[in-house]
Amino acid sequence: MKMQSGKGSQDILMYFVIYLILHGKVGIIDADTCKASKPTQTTVHSCPHTSSELQKAKEEKDCESIATLQNCSKPEEFVYHCLPSTKKDKLYEVCAPAIYSLGYCIGYDDLNQNVQILFKDSCTASSCLQRFSSADVLKYAYCQQLLRNVEKSDLTSPQSPPRGHVGTSWVCNPGHDQSTVIILICFLLFLVFTIVIGIIWRKRILESK
Repeated sequence: MKMQSGKGSQDILMYFVIYLILHGKVGIIDADTCKASKPTQTTVHSCPHTSSELQKAKEEKDCESIATLQNCSKPEEFVYHCLPSTKKDKLYEVCAPAIYSLGYCIGYDDLNQNVQILFKDSCTASSCLQRFSSADVLKYAYCQQLLRNVEKSDLTSPQSPPRGHVGTSWVCNPGHDQSTVIILICFLLFLVFTIVIGIIWRKRILESK
């Protein structure tokens, strides 16, 4: 009976570890964090609503001036965004790597300093493309309405730098953050893989007795 109980516990542990791997719960660091975006993020009253406003905002933010210095993405992918926070309580203008959405609106996570898909806000019913760049999210009416809902509050931060002003403190050690993240993630995956193999090996030994 004791062996049977131990075997059941091992099965539960093995399935739990496999669940963690499949659902990505073993990671403790967001690999998509982009520290280059942090000094460019500013809270604003509103986002551009016309093509001319958008062009003016892009010129003022001048993401191109640091696109070749950052190491979060290819230079051409490090572009202007104006997005609601993932909590939908602020609007951010920020230079960040563009991502592709499969029919959902886009938000900016100021804690992790990255652009994220808002999976609760599908916009395909209101003419969003099935796949579009986060840099183009302002084109879609449903996502623009999300912005307008946030615009109703005056949330501009007095500590935010003016448009066009970006810092470069993160440039001092290019590549360090990403390489550290990759090493830690690989270590965690190796550790979990070793645990799973150990559990399976032990289970087979017990079953052969």
